[in-house]
Amino acid sequence: EKEEAERSHVNLLTGLPNANKLKVDLDELIESKTEFSLIGFRIENINNIKQNISYETGVKSIKKALEILSELTDSTAYSIDDNTFAIVLPSGRIENAQTLGERFLYKTFEPVLIDQIKIGLLIKCGIVNFPLHAEDSYEMITKINMVLEQAKGEIGLYIYNGVLEKKSKSRSELVPHLLNAINNNEFYLVYQPKES
Repeated sequence: EKEEAERSHVNLLTGLPNANKLKVDLDELIESKTEFSLIGFRIENINNIKQNISYETGVKSIKKALEILSELTDSTAYSIDDNTFAIVLPSGRIENAQTLGERFLYKTFEPVLIDQIKIGLLIKCGIVNFPLHAEDSYEMITKINMVLEQAKGEIGLYIYNGVLEKKSKSRSELVPHLLNAINNNEFYLVYQPKES
């Protein structure tokens, strides 16, 4: 049972702690009322690398990015999914998280050499702070994913912004209403005279 529990906390691809373990560790920090920042990283072009070069090169690209990150911090890296990983920065201050994120992005700006091929990694970084932006581990993980979904396909560093969350929720709520209106032929054309 112990081995099974440990396996459920490990990403099979990278061998790193996974999202389940991240949630457990976040719960412990939150329970201790420790201020911290969660920094997420997403390799935006990993699927292109896997499809256009090879799956193995894609996996090695992820591991190379994690290696570069480990040179900048001794914080544990977590594999959230195929192209997303995160670290918890216990210092708490957003400025420290921002500095680390910028240093990592700078280090990965130049192409990396993998199997004699220069690979350009397009990476997006997101930051969520406890208790400033979230109150529990579920909210932290949800919001880091939300930040990393901002400006899809773009790269750079993004800090959680509540205004963007509200806009995203508004759009999500609007779509079913629009689809319903289209299905019920509720749209009509109105001509408005133009004054000369």
